[in-house]
Amino acid sequence: MLRRIPYEKLKEAFKIEEFTSIIKTTKHGIQRLIERGFVPDEVHAVINTPSYTKIQLDGSKAYVKNLGSRFNVIVLNECTQEVITALKHVDDRALKNLSKNYGWH
Repeated sequence: MLRRIPYEKLKEAFKIEEFTSIIKTTKHGIQRLIERGFVPDEVHAVINTPSYTKIQLDGSKAYVKNLGSRFNVIVLNECTQEVITALKHVDDRALKNLSKNYGWH
């Protein structure tokens, strides 16, 4: 069991390095990318070829990629260009709730 802990930490460090090599991110943002199972190619696709973008009431920008019946969403702080949070494979209902809750326009 003791051998798995260093391996898991190394694996997480590698994931962090992969993401931070393509985009800046907050600590919270990197945690969300990892725990929600994003891979760098998905992040690149959402940010560089979003289906559409929305501005939140706080000025952050939500990048939304349509994947058929699901959506990947990455929210960036427009001032720092850092990932704030990320959601993967959300359905239409959840996307509408996000829009309402964060005042997307």
